[in-house]
Amino acid sequence: MRAILVADAEWRPTMLPMGRWVDGETGLEVAGPGAPNAVEFHDYPRLWRESNVWVWNREKRDFDKYGPGELR
Repeated sequence: MRAILVADAEWRPTMLPMGRWVDGETGLEVAGPGAPNAVEFHDYPRLWRESNVWVWNREKRDFDKYGPGELR
């Protein structure tokens, strides 16, 4: 079982370059860095996108569960 436990509901991991390029205005994928308006696409690490995340809820004094990719 994979799980990520987070103490602060506002915390997110650092986004990483994904080796893909997108148009900075439209978000559509482009051929590479030479394309007009091309910016490198960044996303959260794979483990964050593909695992359940439990975030500590101080008011309830319990964890709130989020499914894979739910916390962006």
